[in-house]
Amino acid sequence: MEVTDIHENRTIIVFFTVAFIAGIQPLLLQVLLGKLPRKYILFGTTLSNLLLYTIYYNINTHEPKVGLKESTLSTSQIIFIMLCYTAFCVTLPNLLYIHTVEHDNVITYNSLLYISPMITLIITYFLLNEKITYKSVIGAILIVIGSVFVASGRSIK
Repeated sequence: MEVTDIHENRTIIVFFTVAFIAGIQPLLLQVLLGKLPRKYILFGTTLSNLLLYTIYYNINTHEPKVGLKESTLSTSQIIFIMLCYTAFCVTLPNLLYIHTVEHDNVITYNSLLYISPMITLIITYFLLNEKITYKSVIGAILIVIGSVFVASGRSIK
């Protein structure tokens, strides 16, 4: 077995693990919302994410950085960036997610989350000057069409 095969197998396993967790997340959240106040769920989510990012940062600062530029940021700057990231990219979306799962259709909301590849495609093109392929544009458009299709669907009941 070659190294690329092992890497591809690992990538597939990680992909399906993330997809499974993303699929059961709204179900678990609905169960938790029936048992805990939303503020405790939000606080726990934010705190655990910040703790995991901190642990990850501390573990990875001791590993050699292959092919990456050495960071010129101080530890306090990195902590500030992590706090801002946690507030903006973890806490705020989780707050909106908790509110939606509590009050709206979970399937519709989860389907609309997958519009993010189109947003990423646009932002990386304009802000990071990444090259965009026709396949990535077609894929992102199909994801958006599928998400809107699922979100606008009628109930089977």
